[in-house]
Amino acid sequence: MRRSARSSSRLSVRIRYLGVAAAAIFSIVAAASALDRAGGEDDPVIAAIVPDALAVRSLDTRLTPQLAQTQPRDAERMARMLIERAPIDSTGPAMLGAARVAMGEQPKALEAFTVSAKMGWRELSTQLFWIGQALQLGDIPNAAMRFDVVLRQHSDLLTYAPLIEPWETTPELRAALFEKMRQHPLWLGAYAREGWRTKGEVLQARGQMLVDLGRAGITLGCADVKSMTAALANSGNALLGRNVWALHCPVAGNKLVGDPGFATLADTANADSPFAWTWRGNGDVTYELSKGDKGGASGLLIHNAAPVAMPILRQLLVLKPGIYRASYRLTGGGHQGTSPLQLAIGCDPDNRQPLDGQRPLGNGRWEVDFRIDGQCPAQWLNVILHPTLDATQFGDLAIDEAGPGAK
Repeated sequence: MRRSARSSSRLSVRIRYLGVAAAAIFSIVAAASALDRAGGEDDPVIAAIVPDALAVRSLDTRLTPQLAQTQPRDAERMARMLIERAPIDSTGPAMLGAARVAMGEQPKALEAFTVSAKMGWRELSTQLFWIGQALQLGDIPNAAMRFDVVLRQHSDLLTYAPLIEPWETTPELRAALFEKMRQHPLWLGAYAREGWRTKGEVLQARGQMLVDLGRAGITLGCADVKSMTAALANSGNALLGRNVWALHCPVAGNKLVGDPGFATLADTANADSPFAWTWRGNGDVTYELSKGDKGGASGLLIHNAAPVAMPILRQLLVLKPGIYRASYRLTGGGHQGTSPLQLAIGCDPDNRQPLDGQRPLGNGRWEVDFRIDGQCPAQWLNVILHPTLDATQFGDLAIDEAGPGAK
């Protein structure tokens, strides 16, 4: 199928952008290979005062991508010296190529990186150069293969926006990266865990990539995506964050209220995600997880010994404008005819104004109808508990869309 002119133009722009990113990397990442990292000559300060003729290790310590970018002539001279004294070390040819890139001598850079590539692929500068070459030739599969190798060795680059952004936002590169992710590479967990450090278009694109992975059956778990979901919610994209959480955190489920069995409370680290339950009670308010028939969490045994009502649980919801019905079950605790538990839903995370019209259904079940008017794209659900004589069993919390006949 013939690619449109617009698509080809966008890809060529992204390819040029990636080439710029590869050059920029030279200035922030140390060389991946080294001849001998031992003793005082590993210290760049000491190495700087050692005459060039005395030690290969001194040359190797000083000859970095930073030097190639900022002082390419000096880097070229030192690279030649290192090649003469350590001809089987890939650092020399790689830094020679980096220096030539900085000087705009592309044909000579190609020669140097060709030699470096024959010595192995652990040298970061070499990999980045050949990624750029593959993209210039339109060989996206080869570029993706090399990019995968880079990320396996340098997963910290997953947060470097100039490098990762084209792979997440350009359709052709994104598709190639997605195929690598389907193979469960070692860097996949870091891709999700470190996503919160990104911003703007990259953050949005990474969230969508995680959604696509989840829909393809590749789930990473609550711990890997919790910080990413918080970053998405804080950036104004709570819906995308909620979708990431629902797809990758098995206990979250796909209902309007996540984790109705309160399983995420078993690990307080889950509170990093606003879509998990956050316990808000103080020393006067306690809870204990109740176990279901299959051993999983099925509800909470809650008790408020304080003299006043206290907010005990909070979760971020994403409800579109409309009318909804919230319901729950509350049994035991010594209350008669009225429920000591109320729900508050609104834009303010600390909202304590309970929903009006709560009514009993019998057998410990309660329900209340409410309207979402669209004032905010996401809403905070706060669970409020009034003083109780004894512990009471709370569970089966649900929110559903209500029809026009809602009370």
